[in-house]
Amino acid sequence: DKELEGKVIQCLKVHFRAGKLSSSCEREVVTVLREAALNYKLNPLLTALCSTEIKQLCENMSDNVGKGEVEECLKQALYNGQVSNTLCKQEIIELLNEAKADIHTDPLLYRACSRDIDNYCSHIQKGAGRQLECIIGVLHDKDSQRKLQWSCEKMLKERIEMYKIKPPKRLENFQELYGQVYHSPSKKYFIVVLMTFIGMIF
Repeated sequence: DKELEGKVIQCLKVHFRAGKLSSSCEREVVTVLREAALNYKLNPLLTALCSTEIKQLCENMSDNVGKGEVEECLKQALYNGQVSNTLCKQEIIELLNEAKADIHTDPLLYRACSRDIDNYCSHIQKGAGRQLECIIGVLHDKDSQRKLQWSCEKMLKERIEMYKIKPPKRLENFQELYGQVYHSPSKKYFIVVLMTFIGMIF
């Protein structure tokens, strides 16, 4: 049941960001998130929430599935202030938060910094943002002989700025939430999700 599977994954993602999963479960979630980062179509919530942005800003990349270019395009769009849709913006920020929890869920950043992680942070346990914190420490350590590769340093500096982006203000009431959903091109999907959420509450 794909609907049930989606609910379970969303629940696990919330607990993953909070660092509340067992080690074995966390490894499985990291694998799922890494695959979804490379192929945005494996993330139906992102696909629905950011459908307009993907079409308008990442159209040239949407056919090149499996390389992480669409998710990276959305992150860059957020960084450049091109995402106005509150729900899409929130979801992209959640992706960044997942990467802060484990750099392996951000495969393009990990690819750029893998050699530096091996050189300087291989002794650091994975998870809970430890390896990312380690590599950021290397970046900021001006007195050390350690130096990051240019590609890693460039992308890491961008990510640090992205991490500073504050999530949009919470939707204050049901009417405001309805307005966001109604004007979304994926409103049918959101109505199903919203009704499911209400059903879970009551």
